[in-house]
Amino acid sequence: MMFVRPYAIVSVVLIIAIAVLSYSYIRSSDGSIFSPSSDDMHAADKAAAEERPVDINVAATANAQPALKSYIIQYKILDTPDSVVNFAMNAIKELGGSITHEYNTVMRGFTITIPSGIASKGILAAFKEKAASKDFPFTIEEDKPVHI
Repeated sequence: MMFVRPYAIVSVVLIIAIAVLSYSYIRSSDGSIFSPSSDDMHAADKAAAEERPVDINVAATANAQPALKSYIIQYKILDTPDSVVNFAMNAIKELGGSITHEYNTVMRGFTITIPSGIASKGILAAFKEKAASKDFPFTIEEDKPVHI
């Protein structure tokens, strides 16, 4: 039996809504955005557009999922084995998070997104407990812009 997470369904609905709303904008080969004029639209499309009003609340309705927060998990040892990193990434996925980037060159680690608020603290605490390693310690920092 397949288990579907509720936020996955909301994500699919949001992607479809964005695709539908951005239908009239086409990127040309030179990178500029082309928005067809009313002369370029088919008569049936014009009539349909005039008959139904655009619902601006689509984004608000589709955005029912909790806000997401991004964190960077960085291992202090650059030569941390793949098995340790993969175990940690699987632990985040099991706790409901997702991996957005993986770092292997200058630093060893990955970026995650998890629901913000109280849930994020619980997920991070559970992750620290599950993935803790004396041989390969890691740090967790909020992913945000750095100013020098």
